[in-house]
Amino acid sequence: MGRRLRNEISSPDELNSNLVSTKPVTWIVLASVILALAGFFVWSILAKITYKLTGIAHISSNQVTLVIDSNRKSELKVGQKVYISSLEGEILEIKDDGNPIVSAFTLADGDYDYLIILKEMRPIDYFSTR
Repeated sequence: MGRRLRNEISSPDELNSNLVSTKPVTWIVLASVILALAGFFVWSILAKITYKLTGIAHISSNQVTLVIDSNRKSELKVGQKVYISSLEGEILEIKDDGNPIVSAFTLADGDYDYLIILKEMRPIDYFSTR
């Protein structure tokens, strides 16, 4: 009797034979896919994607002037966090020309790198905002 492609019992003599429903490799692949999907779901809930703006800040007599590309000024909003030399401040006001007024930083006069957190979102929020 040749090997059958389907698991069918066609005679009473075959009732004692073992039926193979799935191979262990199939279960391993299925478990791997489920684990990958679960990992992606957990990552999409816990991870944060940060949109940021960086540049040079000029500090003179505790006055902070940020050098910002004119195309990016429209992304600035009051309350956004500003980091200069690992000190945290925030945008207090946006002038008519689009330049921000930031909280005072007690640093020596000079040029420093700054970082502004424009937006933080979780990957799962991307699907809920569309």
